[in-house]
Amino acid sequence: MQQSVLLALAMAAAAHGAVDNSKLSPLRFREDGTFHISVFSDLHLGIFLLTDANSARGPKQDAKSVSVLATVLAIEDPDFAVINGDLINGDDTRVANSTHYIDQIVKPLVDRNLTWGSTYGNHDGQPNLSGELLLAREQTFPGARTQNMVPSDGGAAGSTNYFVPVFSATCEDKRGVDPNRQPGINEETSSPQAQGWCESDTRGCPYGKQDTAFMKAIASTKGMMGLFSGHDHANSWCYKWDGELPGVEAKGNGINLCYGQHTGYGGYGDLIRGSREILVSLDKLKDLVIDSHIRTEWGYVINPISLNATYGEDLYPVSPNDKTYLE
Repeated sequence: MQQSVLLALAMAAAAHGAVDNSKLSPLRFREDGTFHISVFSDLHLGIFLLTDANSARGPKQDAKSVSVLATVLAIEDPDFAVINGDLINGDDTRVANSTHYIDQIVKPLVDRNLTWGSTYGNHDGQPNLSGELLLAREQTFPGARTQNMVPSDGGAAGSTNYFVPVFSATCEDKRGVDPNRQPGINEETSSPQAQGWCESDTRGCPYGKQDTAFMKAIASTKGMMGLFSGHDHANSWCYKWDGELPGVEAKGNGINLCYGQHTGYGGYGDLIRGSREILVSLDKLKDLVIDSHIRTEWGYVINPISLNATYGEDLYPVSPNDKTYLE
């Protein structure tokens, strides 16, 4: 099996051309002391491919999903983009072409000469799609910073555990989500990692605590300001994790836990598509403050927030929760 994967990796690189992204220039703050990140979540390209009844719907929603990404990039023009999990619906793709959906996803980035990094989600690791092959395909495009920094024994660590440094321009207890204090979509219960699995690796438990070590690592990392994730398509709020939460063994240190905005027309839900924008400035960074907002596919901004010391106490307008449809 390992030999076949290595052969497939070599064939992918040879077929699409060799690109050496290790020579990309380091990411840096702009001369005005700012750095702008766009986060796109849950594109789900390739869904319905194996379902004859919906075969025409699949390509249409793929094109629509990529158009959301392109529209936001044209408006925001970020310094760095993040493609945040469930890029491809590997449940429905075929082995021969499952990684080729990467071509559609990164085209708006490559066309604008932008650089990006990806993280792979549960739908990116399926029988017809592997993180290793996905990473190999992505690295054939100029500007990809996605990489694997953690050696994986049998795939347990995944394919995209890494960090991307950003340098300066000159340098080598109220719990729950409040619609005014944590503005954003809040229409589903947050799903824990490995939902449905037990601590004994059998199924049938609501929460098996598989992410305890990860959460403790987050809470103990000094200076870590935020963690941004997708997966739950009907959530887009941020929450300052400070103290204890029911059922969580780790104790928060004030880190901001944020959802993105569902970007793709694949997967469930009809809430308006868009991206989470992260705005960092050296002036505010010294106080551990970052700003953020949601840019929708219709071009307007919702839920602008400042992730500062009083986030969770400050009041903001309630999210409008508009919906969009394929047809």
